[in-house]
Amino acid sequence: MSDVVYAIRISHLEYSGLKIMDIKMGKSTDIDNTLRQYSRGNRDIELLDMWTPNPDKTLSTAERGVQAVAERYAYDKQSEKFVFLQGAYQEFAETVNMLLRNMSRDDLAAESASSESDDVDDYTGTTPSVIKILGETHDVDSWADALTVAVAA
Repeated sequence: MSDVVYAIRISHLEYSGLKIMDIKMGKSTDIDNTLRQYSRGNRDIELLDMWTPNPDKTLSTAERGVQAVAERYAYDKQSEKFVFLQGAYQEFAETVNMLLRNMSRDDLAAESASSESDDVDDYTGTTPSVIKILGETHDVDSWADALTVAVAA
């Protein structure tokens, strides 16, 4: 899986038209495992958003940044849990979406599948027959011979 910063709704209440959502925010390298852990204690969880860190930042830096933005929109904060009232979460998510790339689970699965399918040339069990160095082609019979020719060139 990929490194993501997540927002998981662990509970929500509605009382006299007032909507209250408890959101856990953190970082994960395996979102499926993280969701399993949260679902043990809370049956009604929902993965709201996932963001990937910018290429020049670490996962921890992205997590701290997302939590800093969340503090501005949340009504209350307790460690990694943020309490959002009414539409404050939506405003928060839109702000973070301008800063980080929002990912869906399908995007994440496609990204991890494409990174696993990167082709690597595997020369195990093969023997070279020619080597081309500086425009000159040399006949060789083994890898050792190829190295000898390369060093001599």
